[in-house]
Amino acid sequence: MVTGAVIAGGRSTRFGDADKSVAELCGVPMIRRVTNRLAGVDDPVPPGAARAAGGDPVVDDVVVNCRPDQRDAIGAAMEGVSLPIRWAIDDDTDQGPVAGIQNACRAAPGEYVFVVACDMPFVDPAFAATLLADA
Repeated sequence: MVTGAVIAGGRSTRFGDADKSVAELCGVPMIRRVTNRLAGVDDPVPPGAARAAGGDPVVDDVVVNCRPDQRDAIGAAMEGVSLPIRWAIDDDTDQGPVAGIQNACRAAPGEYVFVVACDMPFVDPAFAATLLADA
C-alpha cells in the first residue's frame, strides 16, 4: 500500500496574507490539484500527461499534514476527492517541514509514503510511479 502525503502546514509567508494551500490556480485550489494528480484525475499537463488525465492513481490514499486552523478550508478544498483522506494535524505548529513530514508518515497506513508539498500543482505522477516501482 502506498500513501501520498501532502504537506500544507507552512505559514505561506512569501505568499502574502493568503494560505497558498487553498489558493486557486485556474479555479482549483493548489492542494486539490496536487491530490488530483496523485489520483490520476487532473487535467493533462506534460510531463506525465498520460498518467494525469484519466490515469490510474499512483497512491492508495492521501494524508494531509496541516495546522489546526487550516483544517476546515483544506477539508472544503478536498471535498469529493476520489481517494481516502486522512489528517495529520500539527499539534505543535511552526516546527518546520521535516516535522510535518514526520507527522504525515506517522499517520500513513501505507508501507511507502510519497511526500509532496501543497504548492506543487504540476507534480508528475509518472515520476511518483517510477520511484514507487523502484522501491
